[in-house]
Amino acid sequence: MNRTIRLLSPLMLATALVTAGPLAGTGTAAPAQEATLDLYSQPNGGGEQLSINVDPGCASLDASFTTRSTSNFSDYGAALYSNDDCAGRPFRTLPPGTSTNLLRPHDVASVNFVE
Repeated sequence: MNRTIRLLSPLMLATALVTAGPLAGTGTAAPAQEATLDLYSQPNGGGEQLSINVDPGCASLDASFTTRSTSNFSDYGAALYSNDDCAGRPFRTLPPGTSTNLLRPHDVASVNFVE
């Protein structure tokens, strides 16, 4: 039995791949998650949730939120304050991309986002 091996030129290979379409299991990429700082009323991301859109500088909340855990889904550090103007010393700072449980509940009234 004779077998013929045919080598495809790069142009023929590229044409074959384009004509065949996308590979099975591939698709469009999921949209990027919006950068947020999420506060939770219970440990481990449980209970009520408040999501704060990340914008550099001080963000005052409409009303303070008692938090027991946090997740920082952004490229910014977040400093948490119990006052509404990010004045003084924060009670907690979160590096970018981190989550943490707090040892006790804290009221958050403002957040300072820094690069």
